[in-house]
Amino acid sequence: MRLILTYHSLNASGWCYHDNDHIALWNDLCLLAHLNYTVLPLQTFVDAIHGHCISSLPPDSVALTCDDGPDHDYLDFYHPQAGLLPSFKSIVEQARRSGQSASMTSFVIANPHAREQLDKACIAGRNQWNDSWWKEATQDDSWSIACHSWDHNHPSVVPRITPNVEPGKFCNIDTPQMADLQIKEAMELIQATTNGEAKQWLAFPYGESNDFLREVYLPDCGCVSAAFTTEGAYLDDETHQFEIPRFVCGEHWSSPAGLVKLLAGEPK
Repeated sequence: MRLILTYHSLNASGWCYHDNDHIALWNDLCLLAHLNYTVLPLQTFVDAIHGHCISSLPPDSVALTCDDGPDHDYLDFYHPQAGLLPSFKSIVEQARRSGQSASMTSFVIANPHAREQLDKACIAGRNQWNDSWWKEATQDDSWSIACHSWDHNHPSVVPRITPNVEPGKFCNIDTPQMADLQIKEAMELIQATTNGEAKQWLAFPYGESNDFLREVYLPDCGCVSAAFTTEGAYLDDETHQFEIPRFVCGEHWSSPAGLVKLLAGEPK
């Protein structure tokens, strides 16, 4: 199977696989190595999708991504309940030191004002949702930075960049004006922050796309070369470059046994 696995470094409420994506990622990398799966850079998958030649890649291969872009993606941190936790970056580095060709892509939220509010709403205001590490990450051959919209159209963000659109959804971003605000301006800010080294990729907030974004806006906007959902499907030669599916830890699998089933072609 060829597939993309997605994690959230914010998910660290306990010290077990099912409630801590850091522990899940650590275990999953060990499992992937045991099963002789190849961890490929996401760029390799994107190039193959553009060429409609996913079938040319190793038959047992995955790419790793993470969404939202808090500091926990790249920087070790102390969690008040779970204690000292290694970042996704540290976990990937450990896998690489053991000989595994692991790499990961962070899809980050562009607007610092939105991230400040999300930090207060989602992680108790510990000032751990910054962009100080993005540029360094783009220089790291194990890491990539890409776009997760301007403000995730999240209900916690006020004032909202799209005030007449229901928050908590992204499938209702369906006009050029809305899409420019949420996607084009986000891409421009992320590129400015990384000296133009970020990838031209978009992970749809909430995993939600629509026909306008997929068929009209993204093909013509000139700033996005690939876009990702959370549909939970395998990749093949017909995968649409603006509707690339991903499986999400906790949603599509929540245990090592669940991942084994997923890798065997038995999605939940």
